[in-house]
Amino acid sequence: MKETKLHNFKTSLKRGQKGEAEFFELFADKVTRTEGYIEDFIINRTGKTLDLKTDFYDMGKTDNFFMEAFSYGEELGGAWQALKKNVDYYIYFFPSHMEFFVFKTSALVKKLNIICKDQYLINVFNTSHVTRGYKVPREALESIRLDLKDIL
Repeated sequence: MKETKLHNFKTSLKRGQKGEAEFFELFADKVTRTEGYIEDFIINRTGKTLDLKTDFYDMGKTDNFFMEAFSYGEELGGAWQALKKNVDYYIYFFPSHMEFFVFKTSALVKKLNIICKDQYLINVFNTSHVTRGYKVPREALESIRLDLKDIL
């Protein structure tokens, strides 16, 4: 019987915070960092908000995003949560490749709802909860991808 791997949420949280710090270091003149309860950053030029998802896996090993949909039961996560909180942009950041995938949150959720409609949820077990999400091919979102320099 295959043993289920337990994901370490605290480690992921620290890595995500590291990603936010790196993003802020790169764009401190263009964004204001927030407490992260609603959004992670506010764009200085426009006042628009953005949520940053940081992933540290090697992009060369998979052509997919992991798009979190639920955390702590049925609580919305990822882009769906960002949309509920009226966050303008959702950025998926791979620091190891310095690659930013930028999306208007509403367009991303609309596209994800179509792509993920018939997919099964992937469970990621943590010590205190289960995060559930979808494996989404990066190429499936290219048509709605924005350029970071255009929004900052």
